[in-house]
Amino acid sequence: TWIPLYGWFVNHSRVIAINRAGGAQALKKMVREAREILATGRKLIIFPEGTRVRPGQTAPYHPGVAALYGQLKVPVAPVVLNSGHFWPKGAFLKQPGTIVLQVLPPIAPGLDRRTFLALLQESIETGNAALPGAP
Repeated sequence: TWIPLYGWFVNHSRVIAINRAGGAQALKKMVREAREILATGRKLIIFPEGTRVRPGQTAPYHPGVAALYGQLKVPVAPVVLNSGHFWPKGAFLKQPGTIVLQVLPPIAPGLDRRTFLALLQESIETGNAALPGAP
């Protein structure tokens, strides 16, 4: 939230800002804010890796997505997209192309943490590999 202009946007658009160094307090705040958003009928979009990842690479999934899944007891619909082929992380130049976004079958609530994370990662990685331009 400290980045000029972007921070203002985050603070005024009901985005849940994550304090990565905040530990348990940050996690509790994230769950509380997510409950408030869901109560208004809005949907949540979560990036389980916490950042964009270059095509063909993976990063560890952060525990926040599992905490939200376990606490909120709502289905999770994984989403994959191939934007990294045209707008690579860390690259100055962006390439023209058609970005494909695909919503995958939802994961029902009620799974234990380990099973949920394994199913989420398998779904996302398999979905990413099937997108146009996948390595």
